[in-house]
Amino acid sequence: MVEEGYVSDVNEAFIRYLGTDEYRSEVERDKPGAEETIEIIHSAGGKAVLAHPGLIRTDKEKFEKLLEQLCGYGLDGIECLYTEHSDIQTQYFERLASDKGLIITAGSDFHGERIKEKNLLGMDVDIQLDWLTGDSRRG
Repeated sequence: MVEEGYVSDVNEAFIRYLGTDEYRSEVERDKPGAEETIEIIHSAGGKAVLAHPGLIRTDKEKFEKLLEQLCGYGLDGIECLYTEHSDIQTQYFERLASDKGLIITAGSDFHGERIKEKNLLGMDVDIQLDWLTGDSRRG
């Protein structure tokens, strides 16, 4: 859209077109399911991590059932440390990760300064080296 001159930048594309209710309701977008997504990530040599779980709008019981299902598909980790998680959420997700033997990750949801201005690269958290190297699971 930018290259064709319809919009001046990616942010404008989302504001005017891609982020609208009309686009979301009328444009079919095939997306792989969770199991297929995890398989694709693993086949590429990656680790499948549930990103910013605090933004999943469901109750605790349904979330834990979802997490159990994802673990059955081979989920490797949970993004426990995230800029929009409260301290209570962070502790909850760390406990779940520990209980299930999942790796703990951190993220700022940085997608570029022009796309998400408030989500800066990096954040002020205490990250243990073994979380990043995969030498051990937190426990």
